[in-house]
Amino acid sequence: MSQQDSIELRLTGNGISPGTIRSKDIAQLIDAVEDMIASKVVAENPSIRKDQIVIGLSNIEEGSVGLLFASSVDELTSSAAKAIASSITAEDFYSLPEDSIRSLKTISAFTRSRDCHAEIYDVNDSKKLLAVITPTTKILEYEPIRGETSIYGTVTRVGGSNEEKPTIQFRTIEGHLLYCSASKRNAKIAAQHLYQKIGLIGVAEWDAKTFSIKSFDVKEISDYEQGSLSEALQSVSDSYGQQFDAVEDVDDFVQKIRHSV
Repeated sequence: MSQQDSIELRLTGNGISPGTIRSKDIAQLIDAVEDMIASKVVAENPSIRKDQIVIGLSNIEEGSVGLLFASSVDELTSSAAKAIASSITAEDFYSLPEDSIRSLKTISAFTRSRDCHAEIYDVNDSKKLLAVITPTTKILEYEPIRGETSIYGTVTRVGGSNEEKPTIQFRTIEGHLLYCSASKRNAKIAAQHLYQKIGLIGVAEWDAKTFSIKSFDVKEISDYEQGSLSEALQSVSDSYGQQFDAVEDVDDFVQKIRHSV
């Protein structure tokens, strides 16, 4: 692929030249750029596997250190690089996948350790500066949400290599497969309910973007009792119904909640 369809990472600063940077540091930066962009491409195109995307080093330019990357899917990688650059400029990384953020942190750590700048360019006929990572750039991650909750589903496996903190493989009633940490006692109880539906009570960690459960630490195990929808609604009504008895206009009440500051 020609240089006209490339992404460039250029390192600039005092003492930055090919002969002053260790090969393993260059290799780490090359890997970070490839993973950063490929992860964003996959996030935006779920039908593409990460191993199908090749973002290879095509050239090293003289003058400071310029690393040129050519891609097997240049339109997608160019779009991903621009989206990442926009996040850097706006200092808003909410739209980026975790792997892209982790790779950005690798590049950012290098700029701090060498007191240099990492400039990201789009090279397509002309060369355009997209963003600059400096020693003061902060790559922020969104902290996961943690809290106590209950989940229900089927125990599919119990065990693991850590005898002090066994793992309960658990498929929720929504069909999601989770690997939950547990005490020996709770693991033994779960093992007695293999391929049966139970409830797990514990501390969950949710992804702040997708609200999917990332991890679950089991504190208690409860029986699973399947009820009807009408029973569930009646239970809610019995518990909270009196708090809404004074609401006369339901539509107006909901609108005020939605638009309240």
